[in-house]
Amino acid sequence: MHCPECAFANAEGANYCQKCGAFLSEAAAQEADTTAAYQLDETGELKPVDIEEVSYQRRILHGKIDILRAELVNRLRKKHEAGESAISGADVQQLTDILSGKAMPGDDTAG
Repeated sequence: MHCPECAFANAEGANYCQKCGAFLSEAAAQEADTTAAYQLDETGELKPVDIEEVSYQRRILHGKIDILRAELVNRLRKKHEAGESAISGADVQQLTDILSGKAMPGDDTAG
């Protein structure tokens, strides 16, 4: 199923676009009302969760992944141009800090 907003090819039956988070169709929005999602609580019991909240969290995660991917490509390009090794442990730690919100891209004070 292709997204009407960004044309991303999503899995058949998806309610939201995996790339931009848009509703894929009015029918998909109606399916969301009948779809149930659950998570384990602290006692190990299944409890229902709001599909819209799960979708929102997924969009946030995809955004963070996109930021991380762009930062990694930028770092690899700079290192390649400078003739350095591809990526170091410090780079991995800084990218982890960016993803966890401890540092911003380009902030060399992290780690």
